[in-house]
Amino acid sequence: TSTQGVAPLGAFFDATTISGLAGNDFLNAHIAWNFGDAKAGVYGPTGMDKNFATGFVAGHVFEQPGTYEVRLDIVDRDGVSKSVVLPDKVVVGDFSGETHCLSVAGDFTDAPAGCMKVTGSDLAAQLAWLGSSSAGAPRRLLLRRGESWSLSSQVTLAGAGAILSAYGSGAKPRVGATSGLTISGSDMRLMDLEIEGSINMTGNRNVALRLDVHHSIGTHGVGVGMGGDQLFLADSAVLNHTYFSV
Repeated sequence: TSTQGVAPLGAFFDATTISGLAGNDFLNAHIAWNFGDAKAGVYGPTGMDKNFATGFVAGHVFEQPGTYEVRLDIVDRDGVSKSVVLPDKVVVGDFSGETHCLSVAGDFTDAPAGCMKVTGSDLAAQLAWLGSSSAGAPRRLLLRRGESWSLSSQVTLAGAGAILSAYGSGAKPRVGATSGLTISGSDMRLMDLEIEGSINMTGNRNVALRLDVHHSIGTHGVGVGMGGDQLFLADSAVLNHTYFSV
């Protein structure tokens, strides 16, 4: 998995190739990861620290720019322990690319400096712009908090390195996507949104954080479908008879 990119960066770690375990017994060995991310916070439902994980395969989302050293602690079935610091540090940077800020009311309070300010309700046009993002020329679309948009048809976001998120203060931006929103690109990020409808995440190395996904009252179905490679969904909720499909 990639250990370099912009925040938030999702990374998977795999210890299934380690050797030297007593009896080569993986099932009775204890594997613990420390991602070196002291400010990762805790998981809301459990209160467990996000900086730690167990198991031969683990994943973590590095939300803040910085350089992180990942450590693996192993105890085999005979109680023999060893620690390994991964040779490749995780390097997370700030977004550097073109940004559009979209507001129905033309309110750009707290919008990031240098963004193109777009007033209007045509979210589909802005998503089409966002879908042309590429690794060499990434794009970011920020929606004004407390405002709402509706998509009249199914939309697919391809490309690479795109970010769809929010700016300002208040409630998460609300996007009506009853016909579906598909994320089929790579290294894309969706954050801090309320979605009425469904999201289908395919592609690879895509990250979704702090999403509230639901259908309208009286309907039910898949809210978030995940069928790609190295996908991350964290700190999100599905409501109103909506469920995950993996």
